[in-house]
Amino acid sequence: MQSFSNKDEANKYLKEALKEKYGENFDIEQEEKYATYPTADSYSAIMVAENAPEYKFRAWASSNNELKDNYAVNFFSKDAEKIVVNIINQKSFVKDSTVTLEAPITEKKWTLEDNVSDYLEQSGAYNKVNVTLEPNLEMDVYVNQVNELLKELYGCGTNIELTVNANNLQIFYYKFSNQGTKELTQEIIKEKIIEEQDINRSRGKI
Repeated sequence: MQSFSNKDEANKYLKEALKEKYGENFDIEQEEKYATYPTADSYSAIMVAENAPEYKFRAWASSNNELKDNYAVNFFSKDAEKIVVNIINQKSFVKDSTVTLEAPITEKKWTLEDNVSDYLEQSGAYNKVNVTLEPNLEMDVYVNQVNELLKELYGCGTNIELTVNANNLQIFYYKFSNQGTKELTQEIIKEKIIEEQDINRSRGKI
């Protein structure tokens, strides 16, 4: 496959390289950055597949014929997100929530035949979890609720980025791996909530 030396050629290269990799047709949704370096040029863009235009993903290529993308999120998001959604749905104290599978770009070609657990373990993908709790509760209540949620998420089989909101403010943030993560004590959870309060106060939000 011919390489590229400008943005127009890079757009064409990305579409052809992705078609060769996945056997599907793709379009450029949004151009990102074209960069020139001494050893090679690089280019990234937000892409869509013609057969699934509602799903956007990122692709990156270099003029050295490197190609990386996170298209495979499209294959595994439904099953991976469901793992966390099922946990959250059992928590009556959660007022609202969103769960979105995110993943870094990679050279590896993942297919529908691959196992979702292998993808989650090897790709660096993680569930981005945003939950909202009831407003105006005592600190100890928020600590207990966050602790209860974390205990379920630690062993759920996916990496997690958890953001907890209450009173229209972020009150807790923690990103952790599915493998070898040390569980937070309630004392540390409380410290993290206090840290978020201090940040919100410094920004004039409290």
